[in-house]
Amino acid sequence: ASIVNYLKNYYYPDEKMGTQLVKVYEKLQDCRYGENWDQDAAYYRDVNAKYGLHDLKKLGGKEISFNNYLDIDSCIQILLDFGTENHVTAILKHTSPNGMAIDRKTQLKSVEMAFSCDPMSAFGGIWGFNQNLSKEVADYIINKQKIFIEVIMAPSFDPEALEILKTKPNMVILEFGNLLDYREEIYKFPEIRGILGGVLVQEYDHKPIVKEWNIVSNKNVNNIEKNALIFAYKVSKWAKSNSACFVQTYDTGMYTIGIGAGQQSRVHVVNLAIQKAIEFGHENALIDSLMGTDSFFPFPDGLEVAVKAGAKAIINPGGSIRDNAVIERANELDCALVFCGKRVFRH
Repeated sequence: ASIVNYLKNYYYPDEKMGTQLVKVYEKLQDCRYGENWDQDAAYYRDVNAKYGLHDLKKLGGKEISFNNYLDIDSCIQILLDFGTENHVTAILKHTSPNGMAIDRKTQLKSVEMAFSCDPMSAFGGIWGFNQNLSKEVADYIINKQKIFIEVIMAPSFDPEALEILKTKPNMVILEFGNLLDYREEIYKFPEIRGILGGVLVQEYDHKPIVKEWNIVSNKNVNNIEKNALIFAYKVSKWAKSNSACFVQTYDTGMYTIGIGAGQQSRVHVVNLAIQKAIEFGHENALIDSLMGTDSFFPFPDGLEVAVKAGAKAIINPGGSIRDNAVIERANELDCALVFCGKRVFRH
């Protein structure tokens, strides 16, 4: 496979997708079952991939399941998008984020704020961190919140944090070292999805989240609001389409207050994000919030619902045949509207 792919790249360097695809995979683990109990499953690694989930070191817990691997993969890719500069906490369920936060000062604050978004869905979820996990955070999760977690993952762990985490013998503890430093190398390989009788191949969605920064409304945004909008859009990228994410800022960071995902209608997903924000005590935080949604508004109704709930600025890629009507409505409602030029669907 390595020779075939090398020759293809040598003789056809400009061909993005070859006429033939040759890949070799090596089995690393039989899973207890697949996505459901009656399905057989196994985990294979691409023998040519230098970096990937095979780099993760399991420090405790039960056998990693098929569904765990899907969630772990999503979590790593989310963390790759956010880097290691600030304290990032990502809480996922069924591969979609249900709470995220960035804090410039402390890891514990990012955990508290991410957990506050949707503490109900955090039960049985995957918790990921972009920096060494502290004893303070482990104590907060295990002893203070006493929440059941399927998988917890970080680049490294304080020894005292590991002691606390290992009091939960079934919780999978994963250490991924400096994997986040190899974003460029990881995304050199294509994304492959199986379909009946074949596969679909595409490059990973790894390009900058904002292709352009086009403020199409009369109302502008400041730098804090700009960063919060980019944060909201990144979270929307990783929630299943259609998606919408409301965020709020505080003195040392920003956090999600309502995430809607997996809806067939954009206005419905905006409503869902608002409903979840209200359910978990963020009704006041919706006032002057910022929202991202993964594609354009086909009609002004989604924007109207978001602004009625309190959003003061919204980001989406633009591209609808009714963009002018949406822009006009944003101006009427005194809402800042940014078109970033890049759609972030996730099926």
